[in-house]
Amino acid sequence: MTPVSPEGSDSTSSNGSTDEPQLTITRWSQDLDKVTIEFDSSRPDGTFTMKGRCTRCWGGLMMSGDADEHIPSSIVCRVCRTRLAGAEARDEYKRMNEQTSAIVFSLQYGFRITRKYPDNATFVFKIFPYVERQTEEEFRRRVDITPSGDYGKDPLTRRSFPAGSVGFLALQAQCLMSAVNELPWSLSVIPSPTLDNLEDPQGQKRELFRRLGCTLGIAMNAAFVCELAMKSICLTFRNVARKTHDLLELFEGLPCASRKRIKQDFPGIESVIEDSRHVFGKWRYFEVNMGEKRTKAMIKTTRAFDLAKAARVLLDETEIMGVAYSIKATATQNEENTSYGKKHVHVKTNLDISGSEAPSR
Repeated sequence: MTPVSPEGSDSTSSNGSTDEPQLTITRWSQDLDKVTIEFDSSRPDGTFTMKGRCTRCWGGLMMSGDADEHIPSSIVCRVCRTRLAGAEARDEYKRMNEQTSAIVFSLQYGFRITRKYPDNATFVFKIFPYVERQTEEEFRRRVDITPSGDYGKDPLTRRSFPAGSVGFLALQAQCLMSAVNELPWSLSVIPSPTLDNLEDPQGQKRELFRRLGCTLGIAMNAAFVCELAMKSICLTFRNVARKTHDLLELFEGLPCASRKRIKQDFPGIESVIEDSRHVFGKWRYFEVNMGEKRTKAMIKTTRAFDLAKAARVLLDETEIMGVAYSIKATATQNEENTSYGKKHVHVKTNLDISGSEAPSR
């Protein structure tokens, strides 16, 4: 992997004189969210991608370093801000590369890939394997076939989701996930010393509600992302998905290969899904009397963060399953003169959106 162009450089000298040699420190940074590995361009499976992931929350990684050598001085998770620096960062990056080298070796010689991550790993590379995709003709022909099996009452089918439209579910899920990622990971509903030391009682109340709101926002949106991701996987894989908000039902309906990959990335995901199977389905109804017990569960920090991790793992799986989308935003700006020499600025934004699917054979 080659680092991106340096962000900039700083030049200093011992006495400020331009006649003396200057010390230049070059810093670089690299987003590890998508790295392409090519070991044999003549083979269809000779190129694959991988993404840096934090084992704590499955968030993406940023790596930075000093000097010209590609040696990291720090690796940080963009979501939970877990950070390794110095020797720890270098050792972790070395181990991540060794993991990748072992996978490349296995692929070169057709060996079965062992995808278990080290138990003590802080960061890992998530491998997106080569998958042989259906042709456009094969996919269109398959979409026309009526699915068989028991999928409950009035399931989601291709009558409502024609070919390619499942990509819009993934787009919606990714938009919600991006919002969840921006909510402060460090917030907790448990009062902190900072909260206790606020002299203003109203300030304490506002801060408490801010924390409760962030936790609830993470849980509700993450649960919805899980639902959207799993429905998109089922629809693109077998043209049908259960019309339910029950996360456990949706999880049990995923393809076996998907469930295996998901459990390898997040071994505890099934218990998280089972514990929060009705989060979005029931919590959003204000007509239901939640009561004290359920209300406390809604603002449970660990549940919210576990659901968010599950959602990120499931979004990775939608990509492997061939669910995709594209989005491009363009904006135009017009200025209008008003009285008293003031100007009003009008901005119009247009979104060009498309969805696509490339299921495996």
